Amino acid sequence: MGQIRKFARFLAEDRLRCIAAFGIPIGAAAAIMADGPLPVLGVLLVSSACERLSFWRHLRLCAGAGNPQRAAVVFSAATQVLRLAMLTALAGNRFPAGIAVLLAPLAFLIAPLPLAGLFLQQRRMCEIVYPATRRELDSGFLALLRPQILASPLAEWFCIGAVVSTASLSLALSGIVAASLTIGISLRFLRSPAVARLRKSHLEEVAGRLVEIAPDLLFYHSGPPDSLYQYRMWAPVLERVPPVTLVVFRETGYLADIPPTALPTIFIRHVHHLYRLLPESAKVVLYAANGTSNINMLRWHQPAEHVFINHGESDKSVNASYFLTVYSRLFVAGRQAIDRLAAAFFEIPADRFVIVGRPQVDCLAERTPGPRTLLYAPTWEGWNPRENYCSLETTGIALISALLERHPDWKIVFKPHPFTGKHRPAAAAAARRIEAMLRERGGHAVAGGNEEILPLLAAADVLVTDVSSVANDFLATGRPLVMADPHALGEAEFRSRFPTAKAAWVLTQAAGNLDETLADALGEDSLKSARLAAFDHSLGGFRGDSTRTFAAALEELCAAVAASRASRT
Repeated sequence: MGQIRKFARFLAEDRLRCIAAFGIPIGAAAAIMADGPLPVLGVLLVSSACERLSFWRHLRLCAGAGNPQRAAVVFSAATQVLRLAMLTALAGNRFPAGIAVLLAPLAFLIAPLPLAGLFLQQRRMCEIVYPATRRELDSGFLALLRPQILASPLAEWFCIGAVVSTASLSLALSGIVAASLTIGISLRFLRSPAVARLRKSHLEEVAGRLVEIAPDLLFYHSGPPDSLYQYRMWAPVLERVPPVTLVVFRETGYLADIPPTALPTIFIRHVHHLYRLLPESAKVVLYAANGTSNINMLRWHQPAEHVFINHGESDKSVNASYFLTVYSRLFVAGRQAIDRLAAAFFEIPADRFVIVGRPQVDCLAERTPGPRTLLYAPTWEGWNPRENYCSLETTGIALISALLERHPDWKIVFKPHPFTGKHRPAAAAAARRIEAMLRERGGHAVAGGNEEILPLLAAADVLVTDVSSVANDFLATGRPLVMADPHALGEAEFRSRFPTAKAAWVLTQAAGNLDETLADALGEDSLKSARLAAFDHSLGGFRGDSTRTFAAALEELCAAVAASRASRT
């Protein structure tokens, strides 16, 4: 019944779009028919373009990028040729009204079939796509869809011709009958033996290919589309470690945004497919975030190590969550993470922790050549007011204004968090204001929310940020760090709550102490030794070899799981 409800919703949405795209233009065409064929052609071509955009959206969602889109272009071109032929006949009054009335019911029955096929293709491709770098429409489904895609515009324009040529009672009645039969015929198509065979063969093919790859690691990710940065920061690292990693996504919103990767990648929407397809060769499951659907993966029947690797080390309260107690191992950057959990009274056995540093910052030892640069990289507003460490509303605009006024020779780079404005529109408004200020002045840079931040850290002389993993990552550069105090806690209280701030200058609200902060940071640098100590405590003191440490820890875990499984057989 779930599939029926979803398809009914899908069909209703598409038919409403067709009404919006066709209803007004058809009425307008009928009203101006006496004025000649050109106005009719113009109105109906606009309608056709609207419908094509809707169709293109569906096909793009199903196919992703690459060859399927080229095939869609060919289909669109062919259907437009057919539409133009119909329009020419209609505008020249050479379209027999009687034939149109007779064909109208058949037309309404044919038209939804491509929608049923697209719905099926969308559901299937979004359930399982392997690998992400070779997303291609299955040839069997293309064979089913091709004649329907080509027939759809003919069917719809027979209906349009009937409406424009005759406004008869018989047409209205036939339309009602046709509409009542549409859902039944489309659902019959979805339940056909051919469709069932295609689904089954696809699952078997993917399962077989995953067995051939025999991954040692699974990287599991679930969350909203704008959380993809959590995967992006780990993908280059996982490409470099010896164990083979399979990336598992649960949502479809990532389909068009995943960057090219050498990692085999799979999308699995349904839990029963998750348990059916994951290969038994996998020994370690990696989690970069505490997504709510992690519970689905933690229930996997296969004995494995479930390892939380996080998407950054910071003093945020979310990094002292009870959720962390469910994992069998916690790969942490440094001793600071262990102390934070102990202070939160979470009794996690010491042998669950493995200090591996931050592999992402191995590249930050040397500064990228360039002009004197200050990077302002505020965090977002958090899931609730207690987790709001964002300085955009209280400090950001004042900071940028002061820099532009008193340090015109500096290059300012602004990099907001991808989640900025998710819960507080005022934060998004402040970000837009800062972007406008920098673009108006010229010579500065605004980085997109999803742009990689590591190259920006490498090119920065000074970083101004919030309580965020960006601050901890920047410790690897050894360069001056400034942290904003958006809630005016005061320097002593701020550093007491957030240990990383002991290695940073604390910027007051409205950036009132900016001048003395920059004078010290670029002059005497009174916090240099504190930054070195914080780097050792927060990021483990690994200087350029975190990736090797991380890889060795994974290999050791894989070997331990393999030995444990062997002992049970």
